[in-house]
Amino acid sequence: ITMLFYFSTLTVAGGCVVSILNNVAKLSGGGTVEKLIQAMVYWPDTTISPSGYVAIEGNSISFDNSDRLNVVSRGWQTLLYTASQFNVSGSVRISDNSIVFNHDSQSTVDTLWYAGFALSTLQLLGADASLLIERNTVEVVTGDAGDAAGVTVNLVRLIGPMYMNGGTTSTGVCTFRIANNAVNISEFSIQGTTGDVSLLVVNSLGNITLRSYSTFQMESNTFDSWGVASKVGSTGKARIVFLAIFKADMKTVLDRSSWNLVNNTLNTRSITSFGSVFVQISGFEAAVSLTNYASMDTRSNQLISSGAQTNDVGIQALSIFVVTDTISNTLSNLSVVYNFIVSSGSRTAATGGVNTMFVSVSDDVIMGVRARSISSFNTMRISGTVISATNPAHTCAGFKYNSLISTSEVTWLQMSSNTIEAPTVSNFIMVDIGSMTAGVNLENSVQNNLLLVDVSTSYLLRAITPLGLPPIPLTLVSTCNNSIGGQPCVRHPTTGAYPCIMNVST
Repeated sequence: ITMLFYFSTLTVAGGCVVSILNNVAKLSGGGTVEKLIQAMVYWPDTTISPSGYVAIEGNSISFDNSDRLNVVSRGWQTLLYTASQFNVSGSVRISDNSIVFNHDSQSTVDTLWYAGFALSTLQLLGADASLLIERNTVEVVTGDAGDAAGVTVNLVRLIGPMYMNGGTTSTGVCTFRIANNAVNISEFSIQGTTGDVSLLVVNSLGNITLRSYSTFQMESNTFDSWGVASKVGSTGKARIVFLAIFKADMKTVLDRSSWNLVNNTLNTRSITSFGSVFVQISGFEAAVSLTNYASMDTRSNQLISSGAQTNDVGIQALSIFVVTDTISNTLSNLSVVYNFIVSSGSRTAATGGVNTMFVSVSDDVIMGVRARSISSFNTMRISGTVISATNPAHTCAGFKYNSLISTSEVTWLQMSSNTIEAPTVSNFIMVDIGSMTAGVNLENSVQNNLLLVDVSTSYLLRAITPLGLPPIPLTLVSTCNNSIGGQPCVRHPTTGAYPCIMNVST
């Protein structure tokens, strides 16, 4: 256990300032320990009152465990750890800090995690509340996790729930901003039996609630990964995600608030994994709820995959916006726009499928009164070879929805002006809808899309509708200027068929 600054309880009253500036720490060692707990700043219980101010700036910490470090149980290393309550009604700035990990460490019992900043039970309350995390760097020089149960690397790790409440008027805004940070992974490998490699820039493990003009923003951050190997057992995965909300049965709730991911860049090179490979800008395993003029905006992000990716079991997926639970939207706006995916390296799944997606929702999308969902002006370019062993019909899908449910006729769903260039991919489906209810009207929702794909095996749209309901309206594509394989998607003058639509009744 190593701490440089330890406060069991810290209260910063209004008008007071706490500054931790320009400190340097270097920690190294090997051997066997029961638990590994190391931090520069350790605040179990912290309260910053209105007009109180905390600055953690210009600090540097390096962890060198290049000699084998065996952690019997759990282990973690970080610059800042708020272990219990972190209540912010004033201002906190965490900027220009450097964290370096040089690792040869393992734990066969529990997951090891390494983070720039680990925050537990975070609350931002009131118009004066702000938490700014800017211009910090996290670097992994080498990371050999050996026979580990799993390893996670984060810039920001939200261990408990996060609650933000800005006030009662539009002038009462509280802000959590993560901007202009960099995470660089030279190489990372794990050779365990069940563990995952998880490289997650921001990782939340609890409920997230934003209310009353609160703003969460991730902007202009970069992630570079040169080599990741996760040659582990049948459940081991490699996950590289910019914003990861990973916790089953949890919820992300936005009410009169905004959630923005803007202009972030994720670069990956080679990835070798036994289990599935997930590379994402934004990934939610929690249900997402938008109400009362909330907005969730994923805009102008870049996902670039240039090296070879291989895995033995499971799937490979490059994605911008992923939700594995339900999305419910009422009186609010959900947008995925102007994002960019480039995949130039070879991607091979030995026994699974290979997917490249702008949006993927594997549960229900529930559109309520005056809900807006816009997925437009996105670009995808796939030039490397893609080999999918077991599921060729779903090699790629630009927009994949398990189920579309409408509770009101006054909704707006738009997937327009997207460009997909995938000459090396067969069996491409731009919009893949598992099922729809009677209230869903997609007419004129898919417009001005350009698909440069193999027209003989690919579709602009595939939909499964329950027996007895009409298929997707043919006017959806008859006058909406979509093009697939260089041909306009229009009714055949003789047969009357639309070759770019596949309707399936169940």
